[in-house]
Amino acid sequence: MIIDATMKKGVLGKGLSALLPTAGNGSQILRISVNMLRPNHDQPRKKIGLNEIKELSNSIAEYGVLQPIIVNPQGDGRYEIVSGERRWRAAIAAGLKEIPAIPKNLTEKEISEIALIENIQREDLKPLEEAQAYNNLMTKFNYTQEDLATKLCKSRSYIANMLRLLKLPDFIKEKLNSGEITVGHARAILASDDPESLTKSVVENNMTVREVENKVSGNNINKKKDFILTNVKKILSNKANMEQFLPNAKLSVISDGGKTLFLILSESDDETNMIKDKIGLIRSSNQ
Repeated sequence: MIIDATMKKGVLGKGLSALLPTAGNGSQILRISVNMLRPNHDQPRKKIGLNEIKELSNSIAEYGVLQPIIVNPQGDGRYEIVSGERRWRAAIAAGLKEIPAIPKNLTEKEISEIALIENIQREDLKPLEEAQAYNNLMTKFNYTQEDLATKLCKSRSYIANMLRLLKLPDFIKEKLNSGEITVGHARAILASDDPESLTKSVVENNMTVREVENKVSGNNINKKKDFILTNVKKILSNKANMEQFLPNAKLSVISDGGKTLFLILSESDDETNMIKDKIGLIRSSNQ
């Protein structure tokens, strides 16, 4: 008999203990053949290191599997692993034929949530794996960033910043996955106009996150200054040209977003008509 416990809404942030009851509160523990188990199809953690499996298998060979894995029964008599894929792989490496497991009837949504929580709490996920898991939950189950923040007990800004990592160029993602740069580096690099060159500089010069932030900030300030200087020169040049054609006019200049507006003041109707005539001549000569 399989005993199923009802999952309560909004308990994700409280950890796996709130999601997955143990044998102590009535859940049944079965011993299931390792050949009847298959990995979670939506496992956030894409790679499990061989060294991790070897170390864990040595422990299992000596002490056995101390914590049951969580499995979801399948229609074909097999079970999908919800929590504990490393223990299953290590048990196989240790030569075990069976492994203790708690069966639970779970929805696809609950399986994805639990797998994500387990990996995050144990700090097993790489940053890009975590970001992709968030994106998958949002895409498949229509979660918002606010929903994830509440369920995971994270800030909304944390969720948003992690999702931004998915926008990194592949070259930078590789450096992040390899550990050559940190999430802090990656977030600062995202604001750069030349992220690939900056990433190479970070790796080659062992730059700190603060150094990267200062470099990006300094570049942005310089570009803003260049933009302002270019537009000021353009405005002054246009004003000089206008004054050349309208020597008696009083000009005021307003600039907004790179566009220049000239206010032409006249003291009489005759002067206004004269200015209009000259502007007409200017337009004719430019056509």
